[in-house]
Amino acid sequence: MLGSVSPGWTNSESLDVYTDGLANQPDDWELLTLRGISRFDSARRQALQDLRRAAGAGAPSFWPYYLLAQDDFEAERYHECRQWVSPGFGATGNSRCSCADTRVAWDLPADSQESPVLSLKSFDRALILDAGSERIRRNRALRRGKLAIL
Repeated sequence: MLGSVSPGWTNSESLDVYTDGLANQPDDWELLTLRGISRFDSARRQALQDLRRAAGAGAPSFWPYYLLAQDDFEAERYHECRQWVSPGFGATGNSRCSCADTRVAWDLPADSQESPVLSLKSFDRALILDAGSERIRRNRALRRGKLAIL
């Protein structure tokens, strides 16, 4: 947690701390999670490797599962996305917002195969959990746009 709680540190300095720590404790779920979060926007492939290792080590944090699900969701790999959702719901640290986002991921694989209208209802259910989520509203609009093409 050292790198994540040092407000004056740059992302590069935090990454160095996590990488040094992993050299000594290569299976530490917390260091893998923190490094994965730090790399998620800049080095996605390496971040996903770290997050998968953290999840494989049984991370009790919600974040590895959430970010793995998010990546699969963005790539429209809905069935793969769903495999991360269930452990994520059981992990600690899950906020109302992340649960709402994950609610969509949980519903969408089944809904999208049965009825396109049901997939929009998944977003509506998620908005009940987090009415202020711009991400859910944006993703709902994107999904609605894809359905209009069908």
